[in-house]
Amino acid sequence: ACVRSLGMLAAPGGVGIEIVIVDNGSTEPRTQQLYAALAAQDARLRVLERPGPFNFALLCNEAARTARAPVLVFL
Repeated sequence: ACVRSLGMLAAPGGVGIEIVIVDNGSTEPRTQQLYAALAAQDARLRVLERPGPFNFALLCNEAARTARAPVLVFL
């Protein structure tokens, strides 16, 4: 719901927009299917696989390090 609410997937070509999802080891098949469907829908969406112990700050920093858009927003 969060990704779809941004509206970017409905309006391709948005300049400087990207979504980086950090997956900290999701195991639900539905989650993996959703990520794959969203990524297939728009190349500006990427999923970073980061399994391991949960460390919120580390995961946010990893997402920020890979981001290419000029503005960074955590949702």
